Parts: sequence; C-alpha cells; structure tokens
Amino acid sequence: AHNDYYVYNAGRSGAGNDYIVETVHEKLRQQEFDYVYVQFSGLLRHDIKIDNEWIFSGGPSGHNAKKNQYFIDFYKNLNASEYIKKNVKKCINLLKYLDERKIKYSWCFYYDTYKNPSLEEHQPVEVKHDNKIVPDPHTFCNFMNQLASDGYHFMYDGYREWLNKHKAQFFLK
Repeated sequence: AHNDYYVYNAGRSGAGNDYIVETVHEKLRQQEFDYVYVQFSGLLRHDIKIDNEWIFSGGPSGHNAKKNQYFIDFYKNLNASEYIKKNVKKCINLLKYLDERKIKYSWCFYYDTYKNPSLEEHQPVEVKHDNKIVPDPHTFCNFMNQLASDGYHFMYDGYREWLNKHKAQFFLK
C-alpha cells in the first residue's frame, strides 16, 4: 500500500502479451480493482505456460528464444504478420473487456508499434482505442537519452520520468 492505494504489479521481465492478457484476466477474476494500467509488450514476444509456470521467449532475439528448443522452432516457423494480428487482437479484446466491465484503465505498448516497428522488424501496427498513453515509454526514454546500450530497453530513471510527466493520463474515463 502506498498513500492509501494498494498497488499490484504483475510485470515480469521478458513477458509477452499472452502472459499480460491472461494475468490481467486472472487478477480481475480474483479481486476488484479501481484502476488498471496495462503496458503491453512487443508484438513478437511469445510465452508458454507449462504446469502453471510461464516461460517467456523475450522476443525473437531473447535469451530463451536462442536456447529453448520450443522457442527456436517457434521462431523458425513463424508467420510474423499472422502472429502479430493475433497478438494485437488479444490486446484489443482485453481493452474491450475492461470497457465492458466499466473498469477505469490506461494502456500503451512498450514502444510505438506504428512509428517504431524496427524494434521487432514488422510492418507498422496502429491500435486506436480510448485511454492510450502517448508517448509510449520507449519513445519518451529514447528522446530523453535514457535507453540502455542495446537500444531496446529503457533505463529505470527514464521510465520513472515518463511516469511522472504523463501521470495525468493514468486516470482517464
């Protein structure tokens, strides 16, 4: 609890949207929340759940994608555009679910899927839906020179600054 708020952070390093969407649904079945913030991940990240434990690929160049045979085969045989369409649909369906239940929420992707598809080498994907936080944290941190040396991840201080500068967008509707 912080300032009379209970905060539940379901974020996990390397997680993709399968994990994010399923975890939000699961937590909302378990308890009520006054507000939900969803930061979707990269569109090519793939997760699997085995015996109730999540395994994350980290994306096509992620650690598990290079050492786990399941992910090696998955990415070798991947039709990226079809996978991205399914992934985006899952994200949109979660936002519709939040709308239908009149849950206050804000959301964004980790990076701008329309302006920065080079992070995962796919065609630009634009998702229009209410309560989207703009700019996304990656774009903001890049502008503020707060990206890690790999250019894919942002630094903690940059993310904190993004949260602080955009906090007014977090309680829409």
